[in-house]
Amino acid sequence: MDSDSSLKIIGIPIPIGPIAEAFINKFKPKLCRTIDENIAKSLDANAIKSKLDAFFMNPLFTTEDNIIGLYASPSQFAIGPFSMQHDELIIPVLIDGEAVIAEKKPLDLINILNFEMQPAYDDISELQIQSRIPMQYIEQLCREGMENQTFGSSFTKIIVQKSNSMDIKKLYKLK
Repeated sequence: MDSDSSLKIIGIPIPIGPIAEAFINKFKPKLCRTIDENIAKSLDANAIKSKLDAFFMNPLFTTEDNIIGLYASPSQFAIGPFSMQHDELIIPVLIDGEAVIAEKKPLDLINILNFEMQPAYDDISELQIQSRIPMQYIEQLCREGMENQTFGSSFTKIIVQKSNSMDIKKLYKLK
């Protein structure tokens, strides 16, 4: 509000800018809490959960030939509380989930989605995803990246025409 704004009462100018700012600053936390509470009451968490579950039934991305897809399953989705900063409305979001690259969605990739309004203020949004990538897919990508490739400089070159079956587990000493 403009601090030079004034209201004339009985011909006397009274500055209303500082009064309005003091009033807003005093009641701003309570006003923000009330808005958060009303938004939380008006949100139908079950409807949002159903829409999110339906969305994640299909792959988020697929290869060009639609053989392999990226499937995800969120386990937590949290919103708010809302806050104001300068001229912006801040809506923090927290998403936890799991992602898998596979030909079809694995049966064990079903998380019970927890949807909630965050009780504490945090001015950042987070996205945390645990990923499972099949070793056969990694081996295929390695083969595709190496076969028919030339490595080295003009003096020493190595040309990989065909790679044998790679055992990534042994290569990276995984169990």
